[in-house]
Amino acid sequence: MNATETKKIAIFAMTIDHIAWIFHLNNGPLPYFGHVFGRITAPIMWFFVSEGCYYTKDWKGYFLRMLVFAIISHFAYCCYEGIPLWYQTSVMWPLALSVLLINICKSEKLPTLLKMLPVILLVLCSIPSDWGVLALIMPAILYKCRHSFKLQAVAIIFSSITAVFLTDAPFPYRIIQLFAVLSIPILANYNNERGDGNKWFFYIYYPLHLVVLGVYKRILISLI
Repeated sequence: MNATETKKIAIFAMTIDHIAWIFHLNNGPLPYFGHVFGRITAPIMWFFVSEGCYYTKDWKGYFLRMLVFAIISHFAYCCYEGIPLWYQTSVMWPLALSVLLINICKSEKLPTLLKMLPVILLVLCSIPSDWGVLALIMPAILYKCRHSFKLQAVAIIFSSITAVFLTDAPFPYRIIQLFAVLSIPILANYNNERGDGNKWFFYIYYPLHLVVLGVYKRILISLI
């Protein structure tokens, strides 16, 4: 599978997961299956951020693009979650910061000790977001392990285990985080080809689908 096909699987799983959260309002068992499927999305997102950092010829432009959509996605995320703007932000924020993290870590101009301060600041800045620190450091780890898919797979396995303990949710949902490992066979079939399609589609789809589902959720709540 090329990058476009793999990303389409990821956004389809993400959409099912977010729809499942809406029907989770009724506390039925069916939404949990949507959440299981949705776990594949985050590792795929981390993977392709690392790939983007590897292939881009202009990492600053890549970062700015990610940052702009992180800001746009913040409002969409708060709309979907029904939370105050200051409370939490979307996964796009730590993913944007991960571009900075990767380039700081691979920089040969800065000694290791001087890299520590910006890395610590990035970690602190990523905390109030969906997936938090994991979404910041995992693209960097996958980038570092790019020479070995086996190491990348191990990193994804450990991240799913870590997510069980970091997730602030009831026990059944915490266990669901382990199903992020289902992304491994999908990524194993990635053929390192870009594929056809408009790259802007994936940037635009994320905030757009959150706004649409957020409005739908409000309508649904008003009818219950």
